[in-house]
Amino acid sequence: MKKIVVIGTGYVGLPAAIMLARSGYTVVGVDIDEKIVEAINNGVLHIDEKELQELLNLQEVRKNLIGMDTPCQADVFIVAVPTPLDDRKKICDLSHVISAVESLLPYLEKGNLVIIESTIPPLTCREIIIPLLEKSGLKVGTDILLCHCRRGYCRETFLRR
Repeated sequence: MKKIVVIGTGYVGLPAAIMLARSGYTVVGVDIDEKIVEAINNGVLHIDEKELQELLNLQEVRKNLIGMDTPCQADVFIVAVPTPLDDRKKICDLSHVISAVESLLPYLEKGNLVIIESTIPPLTCREIIIPLLEKSGLKVGTDILLCHCRRGYCRETFLRR
């Protein structure tokens, strides 16, 4: 059984976590907000998505999805945190993505897959994410795999199922 950690349980990460749990995967939804973690563990949706609440109530989802405030060992890590636009500089703020990637470093193992679902500018994986991941001592492309999903693709795919 594959274990998947979804870091960030907002409008992008939570639908992914719920649909993966519904598909039978063991899923850990990670959020820094303890109230959100508690809500997930109590089967309460913290975002306004009626259909998602219905899915969260399903027995197979409740059985396979837990909320935590820190990552843990897994086969797959999905980073789905916000990248707000800095209006003054006209660039997106990558601090949440960087923090999320740094938080999973102690748990990375050979054979893991890391998916960046957050909206990021071109070359971010090459110039920022890969060097961060390789601080773990593992080589991207050889020891671990890295993938970036284009904006909204994963969310649309999960919600269509």
